[in-house]
Amino acid sequence: DMFLYRQVSRAADPGRDPRFPADVEPTVLVMAMHWQRPQESDYPSAVTAALAPDQRWARCDIKSTSLLANVLARQDAAQRGAAEAILHRDGWVTEGAASTIVIVTDGTLLAPPPDPSVLPSVTLQLAWAIAERENIPRARRRFTVEEMLAADEVIMLASSRELVPVGRVNDSTIGTGAPGPLWRRLFRLYQQEHHGHA
Repeated sequence: DMFLYRQVSRAADPGRDPRFPADVEPTVLVMAMHWQRPQESDYPSAVTAALAPDQRWARCDIKSTSLLANVLARQDAAQRGAAEAILHRDGWVTEGAASTIVIVTDGTLLAPPPDPSVLPSVTLQLAWAIAERENIPRARRRFTVEEMLAADEVIMLASSRELVPVGRVNDSTIGTGAPGPLWRRLFRLYQQEHHGHA
């Protein structure tokens, strides 16, 4: 299996004019990397995440090459022994530094609504369509850090990692601390939908 990454940017002005340059060829970068499909057995236990203040600009729905704030947050999380940084602003969870964060509360799957504070997620779109088809209760609304810490489950979604169970955020245990039942169900359904088998 391969993971193909394609990045297209507008190109740069040859001088120092910050306006959009005219009549330039876009810069295209393509990388192909070996990729191993995630397995349920990869998660005998849930991962740990670390809270980090969201210090990014106001248009996080635009995916640009300027990811310095995300990189710094993930590095800080890694140095704290965490698999991901969960970003928050004014008490609200926005997203992970390189993922979408959803929670499960009382059997309902909650995901942030699409707005400029979060990057649109293809993985979330597919998981959401599966949840809709399977009649899993769900809602798109913002949730607070406190709601997340009190949730039954926290799930990280990302293209390369797909669906990852989070069992601890900072010093708080999420649910039982183990991969939860809705994560297991969604993970298996996602594998069937995306890869043709569980």
